[in-house]
Order: sequence, then C-alpha cells, then structure tokens
Amino acid sequence: MTLQHDTHTPPPPETAGEEQALNLRDYLAICYRRRRLLVTVFAVVLTLGCVYMAVSKRQYESTARILIASSKAGSNDTDIPLLSDLKALTENRSVDTQVEVISSNDLLDDAFASLDDTTRTRGFRPDVKLPEVVKVETKPNTDTIDITVHALTPQAAMCFANQIADTYFIRDLEQSNQATRQVRKYVEKNMTKVREQLATANVALAAYKTRTHLFAPDTQLAKFAEHLASLQLDLDTARATLSATQQAQGVIRGQLKDVPREIIADTNVTKNPRFAAIVEKIDQLHADRVTLLQEYRADADEVKALDHRIADQEAQLKTAAETIVASQTRAHNPVQDAVLGKYFDNVATMVATEAHIRVASSELSQREKVADGLPDRQRELTDLLQQSALLESTYEMLTQKYHALVLSEQGTLPNGRMIDRARLQRIPVAPRPLRTGVFFLILALLSAGGAAMLLERLDDRVHDQETAEGLAGASTMAMIPNMPGESGPLLITRAGPHSPLLESFRILRHNIGFAAIDRRLKILAVSSSGPGEGKSTTCANLALAMAMDGKRVIIVDCDLRRPSMHTLLGVSREVGVTNVLTGSSTLEEAIVSGGVPGLDVLPTGPLPPNPTEVLNAPSTRRLFTELAERYDVVLVDCPPSAGLSDVQVISTLVDGLLLVVTINETLRERLRIAIRALALAGAPLIGVVINRLDMRRQGYGYYYYYYAEDGTGERKKKRRR
Repeated sequence: MTLQHDTHTPPPPETAGEEQALNLRDYLAICYRRRRLLVTVFAVVLTLGCVYMAVSKRQYESTARILIASSKAGSNDTDIPLLSDLKALTENRSVDTQVEVISSNDLLDDAFASLDDTTRTRGFRPDVKLPEVVKVETKPNTDTIDITVHALTPQAAMCFANQIADTYFIRDLEQSNQATRQVRKYVEKNMTKVREQLATANVALAAYKTRTHLFAPDTQLAKFAEHLASLQLDLDTARATLSATQQAQGVIRGQLKDVPREIIADTNVTKNPRFAAIVEKIDQLHADRVTLLQEYRADADEVKALDHRIADQEAQLKTAAETIVASQTRAHNPVQDAVLGKYFDNVATMVATEAHIRVASSELSQREKVADGLPDRQRELTDLLQQSALLESTYEMLTQKYHALVLSEQGTLPNGRMIDRARLQRIPVAPRPLRTGVFFLILALLSAGGAAMLLERLDDRVHDQETAEGLAGASTMAMIPNMPGESGPLLITRAGPHSPLLESFRILRHNIGFAAIDRRLKILAVSSSGPGEGKSTTCANLALAMAMDGKRVIIVDCDLRRPSMHTLLGVSREVGVTNVLTGSSTLEEAIVSGGVPGLDVLPTGPLPPNPTEVLNAPSTRRLFTELAERYDVVLVDCPPSAGLSDVQVISTLVDGLLLVVTINETLRERLRIAIRALALAGAPLIGVVINRLDMRRQGYGYYYYYYAEDGTGERKKKRRR
C-alpha cells in the first residue's frame, strides 16, 4: 500500500457574532478557572474594608467661606501716589495668594493654638498634621475661599474652621496696619526734616534781601533797565544834537564866506518872453499828442516822434529863466547878520550839548557797572527763592500725605470678610457605611478580576478549545471530558454505557472516518506536545472504540523512551517492537491481546539506546506495511513531539496524526514548538483531541446531562430542558 501524507486544511473563519460569544465564554472560563483566586481576593478585600470601617474613627467636616475684598474702607484716595503704592503692596493681592497665606503653617498653628484644650484633645489626634485636616481652596471665577476642616467631633471642625478665618483677618489687619504705620512714621520724620530746612532757607533769603535791597527782583530789575535805557537814549540824543549842530556850524561858516556884506536893495524883474514861448509850445505839443492817441497807440512812430519834440522843448525850458532883472539898488546885507546870529547860537548849543554828554556818559558808565553785577545777584536770589518754594511745596505734600495716612491707619479693614461661618455638621463624612461598602465592593471585584487576569496572563497553559485550535492550526476532532471523581487513567471499558467519556471517543472515531472519506487512514499516530497529557490513554480508548465498532485494531507502542501502554492495558512488554525490528522475535510472538475482541497490542519490547535510529530503520517501514495489511486500523502511540525527533520520523510512516492537547496542562509555548517540528517534517496532522475538558463549565454540558452514568438520560434530558 502507499502511505499518504496529506496536510490538514484550516477551519473556516468564525463570524463576528461567534467571536463575541467566544470572547464572553473566554471571560467566564477564566473566572471559573480562577474561582479560588477570585473568591480569595474578593474575600480579603471585603474583609479589609470591614476592618477599615470598624477601626476607622468618624470624621466630621465643616466649611467656612470668606470673600477677598478688592479694596478697603478709608483708602479710596487713589490720587495720592504714596497711597496707591501702599495699596499695591497690601491690597491688590490675588485670591490664589490669599489661599497660600491661609494654608501657611504659621497661620494654621496660631489658629490651632487659639482653640481650647478640650476641643483640641477631643477633636484631633495628638500627632495630627494640620495641612492634612485643613483644605483651603477657591471657587473658579470667584473671589471666595472655602476653609474646610476635618475633625473627630463636629464641634472641633466648626470651631477650627471659624478660628482659621478669624486668625487670617487679625493677621491681615495687623500686617496692613503695620505697613501703614511704618509709612506714616517715615513721612512724619521727613516732614520734620523738611520743616527745619524750610526755616533755614527762609532766614537765609531774608538776610540776602536785607543785604542787597533786592526785594522784588523782577520789578526792580525792570525799572533799572528802563532807567538805563532812558540814559542811553538821552546820551544818544545829545550826541545826535551835537553832530547836527557841528554840521550846521560848518554850513554857517560856509555861508559867512559866501554871503557878501552888501546886497542889492532894489531889483526890477520882468517876464522872460522866451520862457513863455517855450511853455506855450509845449502845451501845443501835448494837445497834438492827445489828438494822435485817438488814432495811434502809444508805441506808434508818430507818437514817439512827438514825444521827442516835447522832451527837447522841456530841455530848453530848463535853460531859460522865467524872469529877468531889469534894474538893481545896493545896501547893507541883513543876511550876514542873521547868519552870524545863528553861528553864535550854534556855538552856545555845542558847548551846552558837550557838557550834557559828559554828564550822561559818566552816569551811564556807573549804571552799567551796577548792571554787570545784577545777574549774579538775581541768580542767587532766584536760587534762594526756588529752594524755599521747593521746601515749602514738599512740606505741604508731606503734610497732606501724613494726614491721609493717619486716616488710612485708623480706617483699615481686613483684606476680606466672612460671608458664611462654619456650622455644626453632625453627619460624619467618613467613613460612610454605604459609600465605603460600595467602594470596597467595587474594589474587591476589580482586585479579584485584576488578579485573575494577571495570573491568566502569566499562565502559559492552554485553557480552551479555541486556543488549542489557534495554536495547532487544526480543527478539533473530539473533546474528551474530564471525569470528576476518577483517579488515574480511565478506559472506556470501565465506563458506563451512557458515559460522556465513551460518547466522546465514539465522536472521535466517527470524525476520523469522516476525515478519511477521500483517502484511507489505516495507520494513525497519536502524540502530544509534552509528557503526562494523556496521549497513551487517548490512543488506548480510541483503539477500544474502534474495536467496539467491529474493526480489527492493533496498538503499536512506539514510545521507546517512557512507554506506558503496557501498564495501561495490563500486558507485558518483554517482547515487542524492538524484538521484531532486530529479528529476535517474530511478529506473531510479539503481538498480545488487548483484552477485548478485535484489539491487539504490540508493546515496545526492550528499550533501545537510540530510539530515533531504530524508528528510522527500513525494517520499521516494513513492519508498518505488514501491520496495515493484517489490521483495519493501526494506532501508533508516539512519544511527545516537543524536543524529540521520534514523532518526526514516525510521521513519515503513518497516514494521519492526532495531537492530544490537555486543558489546563498543555503549555502553549511547548505546543508551538511541537507544531513547528511537525510542520517541518511534513506530518499529516488531521486534527487535535481536546483532553480533560470540563464540559459542565465550558458550554458542552449537553453531553454530560444527556449521557448520564446512571442510565437515566431521559430524566436528565427533561431536567435540562
């Protein structure tokens, strides 16, 4: 016969709805597997919660609310710069800053020390840390601050909250008054100093005025300048008069030389006929020009020619005298007498003017010398006046500020005001049984679930069918139930006729038959990823189920390292596979009966030192071929697949391979190693067998209830419905 090596096909993908159902079953399966841990953690957390509520002292809470003011009474004089600076230092503080001030250890210690001994003893623990029992916070978008206190008694919580607010007001008022008081003392000290300086400056100013006679500098200087200008004007006028007199004197001297002593006393004058003729001609020419202008323009040649003629006549007119002397009579010249009188008068005027100039020049020179010293005197006087005025204005300003600070000091208010005093709250805020109980219940559930999930993440074992199929890449051929109450391997021959164990191997038998519809599976190997996972028991029960179906079945124990089939079926392994392969025994001598009709067993025989080489020998292939000819089914019990090459060798000799996966025992990593090894060898894996599955807890209870061990399946079926 020809050995076939067909690989399996993966199962069809599941739908989204099935994935959700599987996920829910997975979580339920985790809870069931970790039920002891869940119950333990849940009970521990709930116990801790009960202990906490039992030993915890009751905590009471009370809240006082204050409003931070933006300004203070008596300090509205913002036009005074010093008060504005003071307000910037003492008033314009943010609400967050006030929260820090109230939360300071010094303020809390002062407020706590102000409480009476009884309130402190009953309301707070001896080792209490005040920041832990006091909570100061501000409301968003408001200027209010809440002072919340937790205490062992409601009276202590109320008193301490109110005392913190009162202490804050007292300290804030003291600090504000202290700042105002310091500024007032500073202003008072400077005011005294400025007053003394002002008195000294006034004495110096009075002495200077007495010494210099400069009382009204502006008026006096104006009059002095006016007088000086008058002197200069008088001097300039005298000098001008002298100059004019001197010029007139020269003219008079010339006149005396030119004026004769005798003059013509009588002269007859007549009109010059030539002068009259020229005038008449000029008049005629002008009349002609007017006539021409009526026809010609002023720049016409005719007009210009006439203008030249007029100009010639006017020139002749200048040379012609209007009158002419007809006769003359000589006499003494009176003009000379008049000129001599003017001469003597001018001499007298010159002498007087020169005298006046000498006097005016001397006076002006003296005044100019005085004027040269006036700027220095005026500057000194101006400095004294400015110093006195500055000191006087400074003293006046300090006096105003001093009185304003006195009013501010007397009218200072705290930076805030109480808007809601703390009240007595008799309902404790901690512990609250309902809320605390719900909290610990939720905490217990979360802790238990977290512990279960953590342990599940750390657990590398296969816990469900989906994980096994996903890792193996093959579908499940059958699910072998875990039989509670049974110790050790259980064969189906010892199970009841309605046992779920028997039914599961029937299903496995039929599924193997369905898998061999298009090919013949005569030689089947059964293996697992590791030891102790029930592969030998599965192989034996599968052989029994096939024998019950009327087939001739033989079990070949090829686990040449740690065989267990002979113990499971109660046969001897003194003669077996190794004897047949070495030729020391015949096949008929090595085969023993399996205890039921149609079932034979070929034990391992003596264990060889080199199992892989023995299994890979040509005689092994001939042995399997001969067994396939004699029996309907040959089941091969193989060693574990992970870490051993025996199964890889056996996989080349069989028609199909079943991989046993034991729930809660098979390690996922070891299963991956086994699958990779089988894939490298091209093993004909036809499916996996889920072993030791708790069907009552993992959704397969139908088989358990329907096939009851006591044979009352009909009754339990009705109960299931």
